[in-house]
Amino acid sequence: MRVLVVAEFSPLGEAVIEGLLAGHHEIVEIWYGSGRSGGDIEPTKRQARSFAKHLKHLDKGRGLPFRDIGGTSHEERLSLLDAIGRPSGLVSAGSAIIFRQPFLDAFDVAVNFHPTLLPHYRGPHPLDALILHGDADRYGGMTMHLITAGIDEGAIVAQRAIPRSSA
Repeated sequence: MRVLVVAEFSPLGEAVIEGLLAGHHEIVEIWYGSGRSGGDIEPTKRQARSFAKHLKHLDKGRGLPFRDIGGTSHEERLSLLDAIGRPSGLVSAGSAIIFRQPFLDAFDVAVNFHPTLLPHYRGPHPLDALILHGDADRYGGMTMHLITAGIDEGAIVAQRAIPRSSA
């Protein structure tokens, strides 16, 4: 399957990319960045070097196509889909981007990997809240769910508990 990956630089993003490649999926592009419309602050030189280091680590010499979508609008992301040939799948891993329905309609399937056991701790920064509330052992884990226009509200495809007390 030809997939677009939207991921942050994290162990989760790396694991999802590795899993897709091991499953012989074609990654059309890997998008990263906040995706907020306009007003993004330019990264410092140190942040830019850190981004480059993360890209090199994820790429591992495979020539993966990366694109920074920080600051792009919904309409610009739709245009980018046309430019890359409308992949059939969307896989999100740790991204805070909210996908609008017209964008989601461009894919045969769209899934997100969320680092808690949904429906608990939806939304951005779930791990921070999970730990602050002392629920790491109760709701710590990974959820794969379908992406809908609602935030972390799509049907759950799979879940696995991963208690975090040892961390």
